[in-house]
Amino acid sequence: MLEGVTQKLSGVDVCQTEQLLTTARDAVFNHQLIKDMFSPSQLLLCADSRGHGRPGQLYLPRGGALRPVSHFETLVQEVLATELKATGDQAKQFQWASSLGVIVAELFENTDKHAMTDLGRARFKTNAMRGLMFKRIKVTVPLRDNNKKSIEVEKDCLEVSVFDAGIGYFRSFTRSEDQHDIEFEWRVLHKCLERHFDEDIPDPRPPHRALGLAEVLRSLQTLAGRIEIRTGRTFGYRTFIEGQLQAQMQPLGSDLSRFRWPKPRFLDVTKKVVAIPTAHEDLVGSAIRVIIPLS
Repeated sequence: MLEGVTQKLSGVDVCQTEQLLTTARDAVFNHQLIKDMFSPSQLLLCADSRGHGRPGQLYLPRGGALRPVSHFETLVQEVLATELKATGDQAKQFQWASSLGVIVAELFENTDKHAMTDLGRARFKTNAMRGLMFKRIKVTVPLRDNNKKSIEVEKDCLEVSVFDAGIGYFRSFTRSEDQHDIEFEWRVLHKCLERHFDEDIPDPRPPHRALGLAEVLRSLQTLAGRIEIRTGRTFGYRTFIEGQLQAQMQPLGSDLSRFRWPKPRFLDVTKKVVAIPTAHEDLVGSAIRVIIPLS
């Protein structure tokens, strides 16, 4: 769509150019996810500062509240209709859609709660943007054959990305612009995967559900997927994809799962398993990428 607009811009006057750009923006803001998409990707964009922050597929028409998790499960079923039917297993279809629905709902709920206001709880006036994207990709995974020789297998995967231009996980947690060392920032990201409470990390609020990432990791474990989080200066990942470096969580039925969160630790994307994480350039907002093998 945008490529066609770019071609039309050549040789037109300023008024025509602005009209074409307005048409392109409206098309992006009003886009709806459709069944059997994968051509090759689809995007739902929430441009909050432009008055397009609550698309109907994500928010209720009355009151503007975020839709419930059950709706996100239905949305996943509609978008991935062909992929789900190809399994031929209704129980697997339900589990797949339910788990991915939880992932999308929890991650997007984070943007709704933490990415639309600044540290003073005031709405961003400019550049306030959030988005949800589905895309088909291929991922190369190292495995071993029957003779225990190392081989590489290419898998078809679904990539789900949720991004925003908010204050990021670290500032959302600390409610401060204060600079800390990278180890402290990395530890905050770990706690965002569990709960917003740690006696060593100042936080005047009562314990609560944090960013919902523990639920996301549970679902990822069910789907044998992978998640990457880029926020602030940290860039970590967790994976349950066979053949990749893994740090497993406690199983759902374990004694820890009901009363205490397990330890869903992230790995550093650059240095893998090390004591000191990599300090990246400070990122505005946050970006989360989830990869789910389709077979």
